[in-house]
Amino acid sequence: MSEFKKTQLNEFLTPYENIFSPDEANQLNLKRIKKIDFQGNIHLVEDMQTKTKMVLIKSGMLVIQE
Repeated sequence: MSEFKKTQLNEFLTPYENIFSPDEANQLNLKRIKKIDFQGNIHLVEDMQTKTKMVLIKSGMLVIQE
């Protein structure tokens, strides 16, 4: 059986660089992810403006929620 090679995350993942300020995100009416359920449905926060920086998630992107 072959051994796996250890690889740094930055060799295959890149951070998202287009970050919106809270003011920009609110003007664009961007919604925050509330949760992603086990069926893959994405639930959004609909009724609040953000006070944090945001990124725009596009199809095919990996989302890791802390």
